Amino acid sequence: MTPPPLLEVRSVTTEVEIGDRHWPVVDGVSFTIGRGEVVGLVGESGSGKSMTARTILRLLPAEARTRGMILLDGVDLLSLPRRALRGVRARRIAMIFQDPRAHIDPLWTSGDHVTEGLRVNGGLSGAVARARARELLADVGILEAERVLGAYPGELSGGMLQRVMIAGALAAEPELLIADEPTTALDVTVQAEIVAIFDGLRRERELAMLFITHDLELASSLCDRVLVMYAGRVMEEQPTSALFSAPLHPYTAGLLEARPTLETKHVRLSVIPGRPPTPTDPPDGCPFHPRCAFVEPACISAVPPLRQLAGAAFSACRRTEEIRDRLRPEAMAGRG
Repeated sequence: MTPPPLLEVRSVTTEVEIGDRHWPVVDGVSFTIGRGEVVGLVGESGSGKSMTARTILRLLPAEARTRGMILLDGVDLLSLPRRALRGVRARRIAMIFQDPRAHIDPLWTSGDHVTEGLRVNGGLSGAVARARARELLADVGILEAERVLGAYPGELSGGMLQRVMIAGALAAEPELLIADEPTTALDVTVQAEIVAIFDGLRRERELAMLFITHDLELASSLCDRVLVMYAGRVMEEQPTSALFSAPLHPYTAGLLEARPTLETKHVRLSVIPGRPPTPTDPPDGCPFHPRCAFVEPACISAVPPLRQLAGAAFSACRRTEEIRDRLRPEAMAGRG
């Protein structure tokens, strides 16, 4: 019997105020995350990835409106009182942001940042909290823990500071970690080290993770399943290996074809024509149809739902069964 998921997002829509009305930036999104599972959320900038993460923790503008359900062990986070929600944020769900320098107080040392939760929420004394902070820094690959604990953010590299942020997030031993583009500002070598840290943490602690990235290669190296978002909606969901070898949606196939590879000499990289729609100017029907090579009149008349095809495979393309062989990487390369 399959255990119930740790997190279940059910038909969640988030609207933000733009001008004189509210517009959806997350539109009918549903997915689950099991204990110890890493789920990837990929897509172009503006696709709704970060807003999905912020919706889970209700880190939204005051005028935003959300409907649907977000269940953590069966408890709806969207209906929790503020005090109970603070407890969830402090102990059960942690979030790592894209730019650590924007989220760590420059007037605090790294030690202040890592020990804050241990002292405030865990009730540890200063000395005990600092000893635990040294252990946490070691867990994320920092060897000179005492030096780093005494350093200010401006004295640390981006990769080192991101490790400090991860250590601070792990201090409360959360069950779910939301990592929002945590490697974007780092060089390739440091990216690989951070991903290795995440992989080790999920194996050692059974830590569930929502890993948000625009980098498909990073998603493939870490995630068990991947969801592809576009214009606030989920276009496809599959186990990682299946998604990379046999995508089910033209948008996913286009993203895969646009990747540079070491195996193939590229005179010019493939691109998806056009640009994503804005929340205030959505197209009729399928949001991807203005950029899709497989569009038909029926694609414009109605928004196709995300539907289950087989097992853990989901697609929001009405033509998936008809064109799936043409979406495979080898077929897309032949088209180019």
